[in-house]
Amino acid sequence: MTDLAGAGLPPGGFRGSLWVLLAALVELCLVVVHPFLTPLLWAAIVAYTSWPPYRQARRFCGSRDAVAAFLMTALVSLVLVVPLIWLVMLLTDEVARAYQGFLG
Repeated sequence: MTDLAGAGLPPGGFRGSLWVLLAALVELCLVVVHPFLTPLLWAAIVAYTSWPPYRQARRFCGSRDAVAAFLMTALVSLVLVVPLIWLVMLLTDEVARAYQGFLG
């Protein structure tokens, strides 16, 4: 191994520098990944909870994976999108009523 004492580093200083650089790299990785943690957590929850119905759909479809995957994708989309559409419609109605209330 190369003698780093001549490079101005104290004994063990090179290792300490590596640990600092590694800690900085881990911190920067966490900064990049942080915005994706919540969506990843929700995706994991949806995948975990939809696995048993997917297995039943696969049995129902005769082990045709593509058809079962399409059915589950459509079902999960409907379960998530239909209430969201209802909430958006409700919110627009409430905003219109609030606006009318401000106008008098």
